[in-house]
Amino acid sequence: MSWLSPLTLAAAALWFGGIGLVAEGLLPSRLFAVTIVVAVVAALLGAALVRAVMAAFTRASVAPLRANADGALGTLSAPIRLDAAGEVIYTLEGLRRSAAARSLDGAPLPRGTHVVIVRRERGMAWVAPLDPLAALGEPLSSAAPNELGNRGDTHNGRHRDDLTPPP
Repeated sequence: MSWLSPLTLAAAALWFGGIGLVAEGLLPSRLFAVTIVVAVVAALLGAALVRAVMAAFTRASVAPLRANADGALGTLSAPIRLDAAGEVIYTLEGLRRSAAARSLDGAPLPRGTHVVIVRRERGMAWVAPLDPLAALGEPLSSAAPNELGNRGDTHNGRHRDDLTPPP
């Protein structure tokens, strides 16, 4: 918590005013400078007390950040090539982070692949694709129409309706 937070400033003003009034009533009027010094010291001590209490509450309610990203899910923002590392962007405890990435099996992975971080070593994230078939190549749906036949519903020259399931 900052020394200039509204709560700390309000505590300082409260202690300054309260102790200043008490000191003014107890000390003779010719010791006005002493009253001001006592009030300023009280303001600093009161602000420090409130700041320490609020910091203790904050520490107790927030779990410490874990530095281990093992198991975190991410997306490749730069492709992993055989000769170069890529980059993975992942979210860990609500914070968006990025790291240099290499494929666990050494295979290249395209940009946009969803991955899981298996381990981190010396700043490098070793990742594995979430879809193990992604490393095999293009999906069948992106194949050219000629590869599927004249119409997309034929198989070896026969219509899909003519195909019977095996017994």
